Amino acid sequence: MKDSLDAISLLAIFEKSANSLVIKADPPRFTILAVSDKYLEISRTKREDIIGKGVFEVFPDNESDPSGALSAYKAFMSVIETKKQVDLPVYKYDILVPETGLLTPFYWSNTNVPILGGDGQVAFILNTTADITDKVLLQQKEELGRKELARYQQRLNELFTQAPVAVATLIGPEHVVEVANERILEIWGKKSEDVLNKPIFEGLHEAKGQGLEELLTRVYHTGQRFVAYDRPITLPRNGQLEERYVDFLYEPLREAGGTVTGISVVAIDVTDQVHARKKIEESQERLNLILEASGLGNWDFDIVHKRSTRSLRHDQIFGYESLQPNWIHTDSFNQIYLPDQPRARQEFERAFKTGSLQLEVRIVWPDQTLHWIKIYGKIFFDQQQNPIRIVGTVADIDLEKKQAEHLEEQVTQRTLELSQAVQNLQRSNTNLEQFAYVASHDLQEPLRKIQSFSNILESQYTAELSADVVSLIKRMASAAERMSGLIRDLLTYSRLTTHQQAFVPISLGALIHQVLENLEVQIYHEKAHMQIDDLPTLNGDVLQLSQLFQNLISNAIKFHLPDVVPQIHIGYRLVSATELPQNLKPASQATSFHQISVADNGIGFDEKYLDRIFEIFQRLHGRSNFSGTGIGLAICQKVVINHGGAITASSQPGKGATFVVYLPA
Repeated sequence: MKDSLDAISLLAIFEKSANSLVIKADPPRFTILAVSDKYLEISRTKREDIIGKGVFEVFPDNESDPSGALSAYKAFMSVIETKKQVDLPVYKYDILVPETGLLTPFYWSNTNVPILGGDGQVAFILNTTADITDKVLLQQKEELGRKELARYQQRLNELFTQAPVAVATLIGPEHVVEVANERILEIWGKKSEDVLNKPIFEGLHEAKGQGLEELLTRVYHTGQRFVAYDRPITLPRNGQLEERYVDFLYEPLREAGGTVTGISVVAIDVTDQVHARKKIEESQERLNLILEASGLGNWDFDIVHKRSTRSLRHDQIFGYESLQPNWIHTDSFNQIYLPDQPRARQEFERAFKTGSLQLEVRIVWPDQTLHWIKIYGKIFFDQQQNPIRIVGTVADIDLEKKQAEHLEEQVTQRTLELSQAVQNLQRSNTNLEQFAYVASHDLQEPLRKIQSFSNILESQYTAELSADVVSLIKRMASAAERMSGLIRDLLTYSRLTTHQQAFVPISLGALIHQVLENLEVQIYHEKAHMQIDDLPTLNGDVLQLSQLFQNLISNAIKFHLPDVVPQIHIGYRLVSATELPQNLKPASQATSFHQISVADNGIGFDEKYLDRIFEIFQRLHGRSNFSGTGIGLAICQKVVINHGGAITASSQPGKGATFVVYLPA
């Protein structure tokens, strides 16, 4: 009786405990024996509906995605087999929501603790579960946001590169040049390889000590833009230093949270304009000592008495070679091009109120040609505020306007050229798709026939053929097989750009397990030993990552020393971006990375060929020694770049090689 009371008390205490189940170790049913109140709450069930029933009877998984039930079942079986606690940090398991009557995706984290019976075997399993759906969904949203930001940044960089004005982006407190288009390289007097991915004052050291360092530092730390006009800067030109005048804008670049991460630079070389303006100013100063104006038409109109005093230049600007008699201010207005007259009338009406006139209009010369002029004037009034006199100047701005129109036409033309370039790129992508189709269908078909016919010749007619002919048939079949493999690899390489799938969470351990199953024959044949660390879950394209690690592991097995059993270790650790090798530039700006290494005890290679091994069609070993197309590592690098990461390797001849992949965490 006392034992029954104790059992009832313990059950009551358990029911008020954490999110837990007591499950009987009776696979495959796994009967639920006890459940806590909190577990009922998060699983949206009632005690009377689940006690005495099997786990997978109470929680049937989604038929279209049974991965959750499979993960739970494997965990329970592992507890029974190992008699050790098994954790599932994150897994997806759809459950029925009573409010909607629908199977709804949930994400869980649980521990499964073995409870041994008197026979020393696992009798029960204590399952403690937490609902982490909100946390996982938030992480997915954050990852999606990071991807959108990366795509936006990529598009922005493309626009910068193709912009018709001089543009650059400088990243970080050292102002590393990330983007620099051709126009700004012309202003700097540098080539792209001189400055890209370097601090600006390392690649453009000639600009040091001219106050630009302080300006960039101030913009980066204060987040306030800086604009300069006609700034003199000494820059390299044709092998020597030359003073140039530049209008430029320093605009801070910010992350979503407002943190300044870099500076956008927009610049215009105005050296010619500044020199021209200075010459004009100098000339004007000299001429002002002699003449009232130079190059400008001076005029003074007496409105009351309808008289005028004008310089010869004034009448010349209006298309006359000599001064015209009896000219009054209405004559000037009547010569304005008819479509411009309404705007001119409004400006004159405003000037008669404000006392200041400024106007750019087209006038019609006596020969009926159109010319742009600019008018400045001051209105004088009598005591009753009636206009009595207008004094001012007129300038011929026809050339300036036509140059502006020409510049606008150039901008329009270059915009059209940019649009054409985009269309050409689209056509190029279409052609690449067509090539992929041809490679996968039309090119493979004749190769299959060659292989089939050569197999028939070898199997049915060997006795009738000479040894040389048989050798030629075998070589033909081998060449066809190599060609077929090359086409498959080329198709894989091209699809890495044109057929990338949306990234999804991937268990890297499960993916590696599948890859090893694919390589089972090669592993068995070479008697390779595999050692695999605990691997993370990461976001990526399943097919591309499978191709990446299949290539790396296959190479590790293939390039082994004679009479030496291949020993392959797949290692893992999480590293910060600052721990990456200095010469390694990942394709994304992540703060931390998954470091996955594939190390072997094979033939190795000389590290002076490190850059070469990732290039397409590059081989360090003869085809007679090791098979392959020379595309495998190029595919690996392409996959890693698609995922925003980087790949490198270290090795010594005869001492094995280690390939290290960094993928954003």
